[in-house]
Amino acid sequence: MKKNYVFLLCLLVTSVFFGCKQESEEQKGDSVLPKIEIKSEKLSTEKKNNDFITEPVSDSVKQSSPWYNNKPSPYYKDCTITVYDKNGVKTISEANAEVKVRGNWTTSYAKKGLRIKFAKKEKQNLLGLNDGKEFSNWVLLASYKDWAFSRDLTGHYLGRLISPDYYATDSTLVEVYANGEYFGVYVLAEQQEINENRVDITEAEDNTSVNVGYLIEYDTYYKSEDEACIFEIDCGKYGQILDKNGKRLSTYNKGYTIKNDLNNTDQRDFIESYMNNLWKLCYEAVYNNVFYKFDDDYNLVLDKDVKTAKECVSKYVDLQSLVETYILHEIVCDPDLYLTSFYMDIDLSKDNPKKLTFEAPWDFDSTMGNKNHCANAEGLFAAVVGKDVNYSWDSGSGNPWLMMFVRSDWFNQMVSEKWKEIKNQNILGQVISRIDYFTSNCEENFKNNYKKWDNIGHNDWVGNELCEESAACKTQKESAEYLKKWLTKRFDNLDKLLIIE
Repeated sequence: MKKNYVFLLCLLVTSVFFGCKQESEEQKGDSVLPKIEIKSEKLSTEKKNNDFITEPVSDSVKQSSPWYNNKPSPYYKDCTITVYDKNGVKTISEANAEVKVRGNWTTSYAKKGLRIKFAKKEKQNLLGLNDGKEFSNWVLLASYKDWAFSRDLTGHYLGRLISPDYYATDSTLVEVYANGEYFGVYVLAEQQEINENRVDITEAEDNTSVNVGYLIEYDTYYKSEDEACIFEIDCGKYGQILDKNGKRLSTYNKGYTIKNDLNNTDQRDFIESYMNNLWKLCYEAVYNNVFYKFDDDYNLVLDKDVKTAKECVSKYVDLQSLVETYILHEIVCDPDLYLTSFYMDIDLSKDNPKKLTFEAPWDFDSTMGNKNHCANAEGLFAAVVGKDVNYSWDSGSGNPWLMMFVRSDWFNQMVSEKWKEIKNQNILGQVISRIDYFTSNCEENFKNNYKKWDNIGHNDWVGNELCEESAACKTQKESAEYLKKWLTKRFDNLDKLLIIE
């Protein structure tokens, strides 16, 4: 994901020599955040007990960056998890779990995200998230390049506020300790997975039929995944895709990863065929006013009963979820939108049918003015072709699913109506209040985190990814103030860009 190997080598060197101050003494300070303690036994393959947290790098990074080949791939390690709430009350005591490093490019940073997988018989709720429901899988996001510790929290919160009828993870801040060592502040969030209380679709692994649920990620890292769970849609072969300004989408990711366990190769082959046909159905309806439908065998046949593109597409796509996903990404301006962490799901079972739905928004540490993409908070972003993820050249990049519909009057009218609803709900005010809460109450927690990692103000440690104003911040408070200013300006500009009178 970085534009040359020089940055990578610099990143590796600084991570090794400067990135992490190894301290055995806990830095609890005046903590007002909940605390998660991870304990484990040292493995014979490890030099230090916490190597499983500090050393692994994802296979996708190692494939593109040979300097990391001597690093282990992420591996699960048996642990116990103890959780304390913000008042210091123990809410979970030594629950059995497995823990490993998670993420793609972020695994190259000194502070890495983690995945927690509790034993199936020991599902847990962590700190009341998702209305207290219990799950096996949770994640800890490192927020290494978001010095405000607020962008993932804000993205998740916006997802829940904008799309209350669809799933978006709940999240909060915690402090993490592993085997007595302080590891800093993390964002505790839910794992993106099929579950009746998360992405509610039919599990495929216990069913041999192709008529099951599929959780799908638009994912440029797909080639590093198991071949049995990936597929491609070459959307360009059906015709040119134009952004809202009439500029052609010329560079796009073709890859998709199926995020749930399938039971046989027929299911993978089926969903690849179905999604390619669905793309064609949408394209022909929107661009050519040619209307198709699926027959009983999931083949495309002409549909002579529908009269409009909206009517045709709405049979198979949850358009409201697409509108709300578009608005969310128009707010946050996510450069990874072109590549990865863009989720959709569909359920073709008879008992729990579900159209293609866009939900489970994810990965916001590069968003909201943190990188050079839309750093001035102006102009349309989510469905306008733009520069590559490193902001190094005009690559004609874009997300084809969002770009497909933005030239349609009916879609823009739906967007306008939803944006007016968002304004009436004062969603911006709610978001800023939440940022202010953590900034004003967790100052000591943030100070302790930056004593540990010493990364704030070091843009070179993340490959100089951050924009000038974001990189200039020297404290969490300064970074949060910049984020609030950016969000306020962004909302004001979207009033002019999205509302149709």
